[in-house]
Amino acid sequence: MVTMTNTIGRAARRMAHLATLLLAVASLGGLAAASQDVRVSARLGQGVLKLGDDTSLVVTVEGAGSARLLELPKVEGLELGPVAGPSLRQSSTLIGGRLTVERTLTFSVGVRAASEGDFEVPAIGVEVDGAVYRTAPQPLTVQADLLGAELGFIELRGLTDRIVEGQPIEVDLVFGWDRDIESATNYANLLLPWWDNLPGALLQELPRRGARRDVEVILNRRSNLVVGEMADELVGGKPFRVFKVQLELLPVRSGVLELPTSFLQFGTLQRGSFFEESRLTRSYFAEAPQFKLEVEPLPTEGQPFDYTGAIGQMSVRAQADTRDVRVGDSIKLTVEWIGNGNLDYFEPPDPSRQPGFEGFRFFGTTGEKLSGRRRVVYDLAPLDSTVTEIPSLELPVFDTETWSYRRLATEPIPIRVRALEGVGLDGEEAPRFVEDLRDIEAEAVIDGGAATSAPGLRTVSGALVGVILCWFALRSAVRQGGRDPSSIDERRRRRALRLLERELRTSLDSETDLRAWAGFLGARTREEAEAWFGRDPREVFGPHGERPLPADTVDALVRMNRDLESAVFGDGERVPRQELIGTARDLLGDGL
Repeated sequence: MVTMTNTIGRAARRMAHLATLLLAVASLGGLAAASQDVRVSARLGQGVLKLGDDTSLVVTVEGAGSARLLELPKVEGLELGPVAGPSLRQSSTLIGGRLTVERTLTFSVGVRAASEGDFEVPAIGVEVDGAVYRTAPQPLTVQADLLGAELGFIELRGLTDRIVEGQPIEVDLVFGWDRDIESATNYANLLLPWWDNLPGALLQELPRRGARRDVEVILNRRSNLVVGEMADELVGGKPFRVFKVQLELLPVRSGVLELPTSFLQFGTLQRGSFFEESRLTRSYFAEAPQFKLEVEPLPTEGQPFDYTGAIGQMSVRAQADTRDVRVGDSIKLTVEWIGNGNLDYFEPPDPSRQPGFEGFRFFGTTGEKLSGRRRVVYDLAPLDSTVTEIPSLELPVFDTETWSYRRLATEPIPIRVRALEGVGLDGEEAPRFVEDLRDIEAEAVIDGGAATSAPGLRTVSGALVGVILCWFALRSAVRQGGRDPSSIDERRRRRALRLLERELRTSLDSETDLRAWAGFLGARTREEAEAWFGRDPREVFGPHGERPLPADTVDALVRMNRDLESAVFGDGERVPRQELIGTARDLLGDGL
C-alpha cells in the first residue's frame, strides 16, 4: 500500500470544501445537475396486497430541477391518492477532481386495495420543463388472504450493511417450495417491484453457476425469467425445491437504496381450453421484506487526483509479449486486474500520463472483461536504446476492506532495446564502407602486368568519398521531401507487413486481428492505428482521395475492413490469417 502525501491530502480537502460550497449554492440557487438526462420511473411498495391494505406508488424524477404529476388515472377496484411531495435528494461525486451533482425528485402516491383481483396501475404523466413523461404500468395482485408462508420462501442473500457508491455486490435471489406439494405446483410468479426499476442503481443478471438445470418462471405477471434449479435445502426440517437468480447490484449514487417487498406466488394453474382462459385453482404467497441499503459517498479525503473510479479488493499482474526489441518495435504489455470490484467500470490507467513512460510511444489499447478479471493490452514502442525497462503502471483503487485509497502497481519489466544502425532507404543495412576499405590493397597489381593501368589509392578513395557524398546528398533530398528514412514513422512503415504477420501469429480473437490490421494500415499511411477504425478506405484511396489506388485494390480493402468489423461487432466469422496476410501483400504490390 502506498501512503498518500500531505500535499495530496490538503488538495483533496480543498476539493471537499469546494464540493460543500457548490452544494450550498445549489440548494440556494437551484444549481442544475451536470450533463444529466431526465429519467422518470415508478415502482410499488409491494406487488401483492391483502384486501383492504394499502401501499404507495413511488414516482422518481432524476436530472430535473422541478416536476409535477398530472391527473391520476382511475382504476376500478383500487383507490389512488393522495399525492405527497416532491421531496428533493441531492448527491455529489468527486472522481479525479471532477465534481458531479445529481438531483432526484420523489413523489408518493397512495394505493389502497378495494377489491380482489389482478390489477395494473396505469402509466402516470409527469411534466418536466413543459415536456410530459409517462411511467411504466405496474402490476398489483390483491388477495383476501395471503396463505403459504409455511409452504414456500423467498430471500435476498448477499446484501451488506455498508457499501460505497460504485461498489458492485453479488446478490442471490433464492426461492422455493415444500417438496410435499411439488406434484400440485405447476405455477410460479415472481412479483418484484424493483426489477428493471431501481433508481440509483444498476442491476444485471450474472451467469448461472452451479445449477442442476434451467427452469422458466413468470416475472411480474408480464414476462418470463430463466432461473437455475439448485440442490434441495432443508427449511424447518423439511426438504424444499430451490431456485436461484444471481444478480449484480451496482449503486451509482449515495443515499438510501430501497428494495421494496418481494413476493413469490406459486400454486396450481388449470390450463384453459380454446374457449376458456387458464386460471389458478390454488395460490400461495411467500414474502421477502423490503430492504433499505445505506450507500455512502466515495470519500474525498485522500482521493488521488489521478483516481479513475476503481473500487474493491484487487491485485494486478503484467507481462510483455517480447523483451528483446529494436527501437520503434511494438511491445504488447498485457495487464490484468483480478479480484472483487467494479472491474467493468473503471477507466484503465493511461501510460502517456504516468512518469517513467517518456521513453515510449503509446499507440492505444485493446481489452476484454472476463469473470473476476479485467484485461487490457497496451501497444507500446521504445523510442531509443537507453530504455531498459517497462516502468510500473499504477492504478489508484478505493479498497472497500480498509475503506481507504491505495495504489496498485505492476512490477517493472526489464527489456533490451537495440539501436538501429546504418539503416538505408530500403530498410536493410547500408554498405559498411570501413569494412570495404579493409579489402582494398594499396599496392599496385603486378601479376599479369596490369600495374600501370590499375587504379591507385587516391582514385579508389576519391571514388568512395564520392559515393558517400552522393549517399548523403540523396538522404538530405529525401529528408527535405518530408520522408526521413531513419525516422520512427518510416521504419514503422517498412516493418508494417512483418509486424502484421507476427501479431496475427499470436492473435486469439477477431478483435486482436482488427487491431493488427488497423496498425498495418496506419503504419503504411503514417498514421495512428486508431485512425482506421470505422474509416472508409475510399476516402483515402479512391479516385478523389489523397493516395489514389487501383479500383480493384480499393474494393479488396473495403471488403477486408467490412469482414473484420463484422467479425468483431456483428455475427460474421473470423477472417483467416492467411487471407489477411495475402491481402496485405497484394496491397503492397499495388502501391499501398
